[in-house]
Amino acid sequence: MEKNHNTIDLYALLEHEGGKLIYEGAEGCVVQSSDGETLMSDILDGEQLCRVLALLDTSEMTQIVVKSRDAQEKVSAAYGFRGFNPCSQWSYWGQKPEIDPACDIRLLEPCHAKLAAQHYKLFPNTEPYITERIEAGRLWGLFEEGKLAGFIGTHSEGSMGMLEVFPEYRRKGYGMILENFLIAWHLERGWTPFGHVVDGNEASIRLQQKAGMERGDLPAIWVF
Repeated sequence: MEKNHNTIDLYALLEHEGGKLIYEGAEGCVVQSSDGETLMSDILDGEQLCRVLALLDTSEMTQIVVKSRDAQEKVSAAYGFRGFNPCSQWSYWGQKPEIDPACDIRLLEPCHAKLAAQHYKLFPNTEPYITERIEAGRLWGLFEEGKLAGFIGTHSEGSMGMLEVFPEYRRKGYGMILENFLIAWHLERGWTPFGHVVDGNEASIRLQQKAGMERGDLPAIWVF
């Protein structure tokens, strides 16, 4: 599988998040998370993708990331998925950004989970997920005078996200500071930073552009 703007999410799942390649053919690939719950595929033709999935063990699958609306529609119909979240995919291929050493950015601890969950509303009851990301060592906070002002992390499949700056600390450039911090963290490990931005989130799109992230040609549609 070639590592590029459109497949970096599949590649990352394999490279550093414990995923495995369960299918590779001329039409594309299918990658599975270590727990079997998340699949990712760059097979664009929905019927082809469904034929491939029928040959695989998908008994633990609760969600799949696909790269075309046709794939989303066919998989939703075949597996009874009712929800989907269309996103654009952004990745960083530039030089490591400089981070001001005076910035107080550090890993969050379990005691921060409740406060972070009050500001992170991607889905209902986010505290268990926030706690899991903290325990995994993948959620960092930016502190001002010892108080948590915002945070950023990586999701379980490896994408950058969870970026939140608390209202009273906005308009200070903290979002960009956190974004650059996490980009640098990835590059220090030889990984390519990437993230998914939900369609319509113009503020996040502007942040990706300002940070030097590049948009892929294909979408990343979460189907669940």
